[in-house]
Amino acid sequence: MSLAHCNDSEANETSWFNKTLASNSRIDNVNIVTEARIIGNYTTHDLLVLIAIVSTSIALILSIGQILFHATHYHIPEQQRRINRLLFMIPVYSVSNMLAAIHYEQSIYYDLVGNAYAAIGLASFFNLLYAYVTEGAQDPKQYFRRLKLKHWQWPLSWLRKGKDWHEPLVRTPRNGLTWFNICYCGVFQYNFVLLSNCIAGSVANVFDHYCAASLNPKYAYIWVLVTDAISATISSYCLTQFHRQVRHDVDKHRADFQFLCIQIVLYLSTYQKLLITLLLHRRWIQATEKLQTLDIRISLPATCLCVEMVMVSLLHLYAYPLRPYRVWRRPRALDNHVVSSMPTYTGVGIAIIALLEMLNPWDLVTGIGRAFKYLLFDIRHRHHDIGYANQHAKEISIPRSTWEDRMSQHRANDTADSGQSGIGTGDVDLVVPVPEKAFRY
Repeated sequence: MSLAHCNDSEANETSWFNKTLASNSRIDNVNIVTEARIIGNYTTHDLLVLIAIVSTSIALILSIGQILFHATHYHIPEQQRRINRLLFMIPVYSVSNMLAAIHYEQSIYYDLVGNAYAAIGLASFFNLLYAYVTEGAQDPKQYFRRLKLKHWQWPLSWLRKGKDWHEPLVRTPRNGLTWFNICYCGVFQYNFVLLSNCIAGSVANVFDHYCAASLNPKYAYIWVLVTDAISATISSYCLTQFHRQVRHDVDKHRADFQFLCIQIVLYLSTYQKLLITLLLHRRWIQATEKLQTLDIRISLPATCLCVEMVMVSLLHLYAYPLRPYRVWRRPRALDNHVVSSMPTYTGVGIAIIALLEMLNPWDLVTGIGRAFKYLLFDIRHRHHDIGYANQHAKEISIPRSTWEDRMSQHRANDTADSGQSGIGTGDVDLVVPVPEKAFRY
């Protein structure tokens, strides 16, 4: 929705953002085809569209080729499904920005599509790190229970309370599994918020109540902007904290470089338009007869992002190398039997299944559901987890004679499904019953 359609007196309010838009309203109402030709019969808009189409084509070839490789060598599904989703960020951002550069009147819808996939990318990288650290583990929760947790990073580390302001306002959880659940909820809430905002923004734009030219709270734009910013900040913070904690266990997978690639895509898509808006406000970039404001505000950043996606797709070749997943066709013995112990080339048949699993959002939906379930119900029973019991056992001193009869009876009746754990610390024996449901997260 352009400024001309807001029909609101608040569009001329004193904020610098609206002053900038108001100063360019005369040019916004001019159709972009009135730009002067610069090369032959081509205008600046035509050249931007051409560059966007070429860049998108190159990015699609590189990223889709890498996706198809993982799909046809699909023998570590827990990792490769998440890798394919991260690689799919390139086609989504490239195509959506190319269409925004071409159909600038409907750019709001294409921006919403790109922003929506940003949440999927963050959640997929979180799940990929989880798959890395729990690879081959029979009980993944034991990994997190044994973690020596680092303190929350800035700015939470600066928040203090108490008489001498030495006590942290947000303390580090004593149990690593509780810490994991906090990061899990912080990352997956962004999926729910962003999906809701995409739907709300689209509906508001249909009824002419979006109005990106005004910060008036009567329009949906300011609410979408604020909630997106808060939710994205929380999600990025929790993902950064999780990566910072487990980075030494995932170094062999080049997780640092993978995280850098995600940050490049998200920061470019977020701050590029903000930078151009600031340049317009300072009048360091001004509309001319060869470059009008719609091109500066919409087509130029969209084309730049298409070019940048080509560079990111090249970085993905190093971030997600093919060699660890490379296998050759089925080896054949003399009797034509297959050596079953070796990973094999899966072919086109399983590739279709791999692509469907990549596009299937059900695990993201269940992830959102688990996050809400933990926040609403499981968080109240987190102290029932055995991780807390192990810590309490170090502080409790009970003579062995007091528990001798009970311990002997417990050892006699202990089974695999009893749901009880015995904890011994030197001269201390303690039996802590742990409900089975307390192990869920």
